[in-house]
Amino acid sequence: MIKYFLDTNIIRDLSTRSKDTASRLRRMQCKSFWEKIMDDLNSLIYLSDEVQIELKVQLSAMHFKETEITSIRNAISDCIISTSTLSSQKETSLRLMSAYLKNEYGSKIRKETGFSCEYLQVSDARILYTAFEEDGVLVTRNIKDFLIYLLFFDHYETVLYDISQGAYINFSQSLYNEIQADSKISDFLSEIID
Repeated sequence: MIKYFLDTNIIRDLSTRSKDTASRLRRMQCKSFWEKIMDDLNSLIYLSDEVQIELKVQLSAMHFKETEITSIRNAISDCIISTSTLSSQKETSLRLMSAYLKNEYGSKIRKETGFSCEYLQVSDARILYTAFEEDGVLVTRNIKDFLIYLLFFDHYETVLYDISQGAYINFSQSLYNEIQADSKISDFLSEIID
């Protein structure tokens, strides 16, 4: 069974009723992915509790059309909610690891993948860790925020899906090996994974 963990932007893009070209394209990409997964008996759609919280906050803080609110609520109800056990110590280690990855390997990652590597914000760290705990595929259009996720799995595993390209993202074997051989990365991974 494949567990797909959706980033907040997937639900938002799926639910938008904006008429601008970029928003309509993102909606179609998400709708196509959503329908494919819903029809696949070997797949499940998950949301981390952090995504559910982010969506609730956004629904309270922003002005949405009634159809968008209904669509967001329906999407949430179609998902399995997973709660993370991320401690503040592990959260700090995750964020420090992502900052280190950006500083030490950011230019190589950008050259190879076309994505700038960003350090994790608190919400993204929680989303990432929940997906990791469940051995899930992380689905987002903000790949730059989640490139670190690739380091928690073997190189050959497909665990980071770019909704915009409709494709999995990965490092080359050589870059993956170089990063994994870095003792600071190993130390961070040990702290996070136990």
